[in-house]
Amino acid sequence: MAGENDDDRIGVPRDRIAGIGSERLALALANHDALGVGQALRHDYVVVPLTREGSSGSKLLVTAFTDADGRQRFELPLFSSAQTLSLYSGEEENTEFAVRLGSTLVDVLEQNATVLDRVQFDPAGPHPMTATAAEVLASLRPRLGDDDVAWAASSGSTLDLEQILSAGQAHPVAIDIRLPVDWQQVDLELPAIEETAQHFYPRRGAKSNRLGMERFITAALAAAKKMHARFLAVTVVPVDGEPLGVALSTNWHEIGPAIGDTSHLDRMAQRLGGDAGTAASGRYVRVTGDRPLVEYWLEFPDQRGLATIAFSMSSGTASPALLAMTDRIAESATWVS
Repeated sequence: MAGENDDDRIGVPRDRIAGIGSERLALALANHDALGVGQALRHDYVVVPLTREGSSGSKLLVTAFTDADGRQRFELPLFSSAQTLSLYSGEEENTEFAVRLGSTLVDVLEQNATVLDRVQFDPAGPHPMTATAAEVLASLRPRLGDDDVAWAASSGSTLDLEQILSAGQAHPVAIDIRLPVDWQQVDLELPAIEETAQHFYPRRGAKSNRLGMERFITAALAAAKKMHARFLAVTVVPVDGEPLGVALSTNWHEIGPAIGDTSHLDRMAQRLGGDAGTAASGRYVRVTGDRPLVEYWLEFPDQRGLATIAFSMSSGTASPALLAMTDRIAESATWVS
């Protein structure tokens, strides 16, 4: 099997393993929900047992079993938690394992497709489940409806739209942003990239700037499509005497009821940090960093989802003047119900 880096290896005494793993994977196994298992693997973590082979380091543990015809086959045991792994490992004082994103198993399954026959989830219980290696590999392929934000901010359950619409508060269907006239919308399906760049750099002597803007719009368009954005617009602003390309995209995350007393916005703020603010649409959190990206997270009026307004830049980081501009635009946002 493919090797593990020692930095990924964890040796944990039995009395310290509580809470390590994926509650959502455990719930899907308890419900014998194959689709839920696949969703948990695509978005969440899985506990992978390791074994040592001399001085070569740690490798994924593969075990043998005998099929109905008496032939030896091989399987990969995976676990929803370190606790279910400890049930499997028996009397060993320390349990050695790696905590990995389920999506990283794609390479392992593809590289060992001729060796592995099946995957066993929590084979020692309490809710064991068996699938072929091919079935698990197929379940790990990205789905059109996958939304990491919704997964991170919710219980991972499927959204019940009827429940949302009957919640008693206005459920938004879009977010309206007031953009200055110097912004140009980019059609996500039929983008006129050359024409848009030409709008900002019409002079013949600005060819290098125009080509640079085309590259920036192309990259912004690819990122927007990857994130299933609803809207994309671009502009050019002067920074220290140099033109800076700025792109604005909006995303939409139907999540459902919040978990406990923590709102979706507060939960994302805890994960990402950021600065709190208030817009016409309500509270927001602004997240900035070293990358040329500024994100605004806004909570639906019915508190059952999040919208994001993201500003990406062609270079550098967000200056105070640029943040003042993005703040003004985000604060102009209003909900459309």
